[in-house]
Parts: sequence; structure tokens; C-alpha cells
Amino acid sequence: MASGERAAEVQEEQRASGAPGIIVLRPWLSERIWGCMELPSFLEQPKPGHPVGEAWLTSVDCGVEGRAGATLGDVTRDWPKEFGAEQPGEFPLLMKFLFPREWLSVQVHPNDAEAQAIGQPRGKNECWYVLSAEPEAKLALGFREEMTPAEIERVIHEGTLESKLQYVPVKAGDMVYVEAGTIHAIGPGMVVLLGVGGVVFPLTKFPAGARPVLELLPTGALSTGLRAVLANADAFPVKNVLTLAVWAVLGIALAARFFRWE
Repeated sequence: MASGERAAEVQEEQRASGAPGIIVLRPWLSERIWGCMELPSFLEQPKPGHPVGEAWLTSVDCGVEGRAGATLGDVTRDWPKEFGAEQPGEFPLLMKFLFPREWLSVQVHPNDAEAQAIGQPRGKNECWYVLSAEPEAKLALGFREEMTPAEIERVIHEGTLESKLQYVPVKAGDMVYVEAGTIHAIGPGMVVLLGVGGVVFPLTKFPAGARPVLELLPTGALSTGLRAVLANADAFPVKNVLTLAVWAVLGIALAARFFRWE
């Protein structure tokens, strides 16, 4: 079935259910002591004395244009299936801008199993895209060398944890994938678009016999390649580059064969 026909079917299903087709969200601004007093012109400016550190673009608290008083949470509560929500009132992907003017706290997030063990629905993987950066901007990503849990606890109590982290310079256009379990922090002097959600599926969750096959898929090649870069500071593996290149060529060839460009 052509993609246009499937899109028409989806739109018809949405109309039949009463769900809105396209909704426009108003960013939800979050005050932070480390935030800025001047935001990009397309955003509402902070009130005097109330710096904004985050602009949430797909939060359940975001208002919906044309629906007085309604939020994204209200919409997904009424139509959870249509908006990919596992539970009514949720939304599976959070996108937000960060405007730090000082170092943010050092954090580490659980994976799905760890989160569910303490009663949370899912873990937290993150992806950062650097929109702008000053010359000295950098991130903290992982440890400089391997540390045991006991050593980590000791440096936390000593107040020297930050000295053990690996610092990575960044520039506009850089993208960083932060897998659950990776210690990290964002520094000042940059604007970051951050994506958070339960939409990343680590290959380690699949049976061992299936992993070689999954690594031949574009998502598998990208995931394992990024893991090699971030976890081991290696170059992006050549075999993963070749896999992605083959899929790119194949995708163009299939599109040219089966779709009509208008």
C-alpha cells in the first residue's frame, strides 16, 4: 500500500474516533535558578526576576491552541491510543529546550527494569542536540576511567565527583545520545534541544541469537555505533557505517521504484 493511502486511512480513523488530526502546542516555560532572562524571540520572555531554564515543547502541561484551557495531557487522556500514550494523560516523548547559564547537577537515570523496580513506568534515555554553543561550552559524559560503586560513593562523600568525569567540548550541530545508566551533566554557554522518552530499545534486551540480525537493521547499526563512541571513546565502527550506507541506498532505490514523486 502506498504511503499516501495509509496516511489517508489513518486520518479517516482519527476522524471516526473524534481525535484531532494536528494540534499546535504552546511551550510551557519552567523557571530555574540557573536559567536565562532572555530567550529566543519565538518564545515568551521571562518575567523580571524569574529566569527560565527550560521550554517544554511536548509536555502534558503544554497548552493546545484553539482549545481553551486544554493541555496535551487532556488530549491524550481522551485519545491515548491515537497519541501513542501507554496510559491516558501521558505522552511518550518529551522535547524541550535548555538554557543553562551555569553547570547543571550531575545526574544518572535508570533503565526500564530499574525504574519499574521502584514503581516507575519506564526508564530514561536522552538525546541532546546542540543548537548553539559558546567557544568553551562542554558537557560531562561518563567517567574518565572505570570506577566501582564503592569508589563512586566515596568521591561523592568527598565532594570530588566532578573531577572524575569526562568532559566533552561541543559545538552547534553536535548530537549526543545519553543511554540510561550514563552519568552526565550539561554545562553553561549553550542552548540544547533535549529529547526524552521510552522510545529506545537496547539490543541487550533481545535474545542473543537475534542480536546479529538486529544489528543489520538501521536502528541497530546506529544504536551499537553510538554506544561504541560514547561508552568506549572509539571511532564509529566501519561496519555500522557500511550498514547505514547500504540502507540509505536501498531506501532511495525502493522509493524510486514504488512511489511517484509529486
